[in-house]
Amino acid sequence: MRNSWKLLEPIEIGNKKFRNKIVLAPMETRLSNPDGSSTKAMADYYEKCAEGGVAAIIVENTFVDEKASRSSLVSSGIQNDHMIGSHFMVAEAIQRQGAVAILQLSHGGRQAVPGATGLPPRAPSAIACKVIQREPDPLSIEEIVEIEDAFAAAAARSKNAGFDGVEIHGAHGYLICSFLSPYTNKRDDEYGGSPENRGRFPRNIIKKIREAVGSDFIIGYRISGSEFMDGGLTIEDTCAFVKTVEDDIDYIHVSAGNYETMAGCMITPMYMPQAPLIPLASAMKKAVSIPVIAVGSLDAELGEKALEDGDADLIAFGRALLADQYLPAKLIEGRADDIRP
Repeated sequence: MRNSWKLLEPIEIGNKKFRNKIVLAPMETRLSNPDGSSTKAMADYYEKCAEGGVAAIIVENTFVDEKASRSSLVSSGIQNDHMIGSHFMVAEAIQRQGAVAILQLSHGGRQAVPGATGLPPRAPSAIACKVIQREPDPLSIEEIVEIEDAFAAAAARSKNAGFDGVEIHGAHGYLICSFLSPYTNKRDDEYGGSPENRGRFPRNIIKKIREAVGSDFIIGYRISGSEFMDGGLTIEDTCAFVKTVEDDIDYIHVSAGNYETMAGCMITPMYMPQAPLIPLASAMKKAVSIPVIAVGSLDAELGEKALEDGDADLIAFGRALLADQYLPAKLIEGRADDIRP
């Protein structure tokens, strides 16, 4: 039995002191109203998660505009000012239990499912996702700038709703990821071609969000460290990109994959070896100076090992906290053996 856990040590992220290094990973609850607003059931769920002792909760994939950003019919949304009140209810519930509340902002891009918006999916280039099987309409420069501004406006609403920060969803093949990836971005203008140009869209979003929310608000970024496919993003690509934005964000959250590689890495099946994404977090940790969050089929012992080995600064748990929301509390009480697997 361990006498102490690095997982339980506090850490400062941006202007906030996290009570430990355990984060609830963003996962869709499907508890939103049809318009994307939050419900009391959603607030109650997140309050229960916070009650178990996590340091921070990253609230699920939340769309940013009233056009094509919604990725599914069950997505949470902060696309207009009418959403602020219901999301305040969620932020307040999380903070009431001592956790930091972070809202993940996203645009579905080429992976938006049919019926989510009634509009064709939008993307940097007309390359269909093999899973969704809908050819997207390439975005014009004017539309790209409009979406950048929509992310900034959504971040400002998130701050007005009482959240402590936002996480930009730049992973998993959604719109931001598809601009960064050479697999999906075949543009020949200032938003495509070279790594610098492919990174322009996420860089602009980050800068515009920082301008909108100020310095006392957490900005995190979730990235697919690798897409694990021919022609897709590699860890070398993503480390190089994050080095260009690390001065403007407070942490980097390293996941992997897109819908086409989901089965192997984006949501790692339980029958595969655990902790498959730790090498990506470790490579990122070596490349940048900001805090790194590791994720992906982890339990308390594997998360602890990642911290001990210097592979990450914080650990995001998904299934582990669904199985036992009191995982942090049980570590604090010396009852690690009682954690529900």
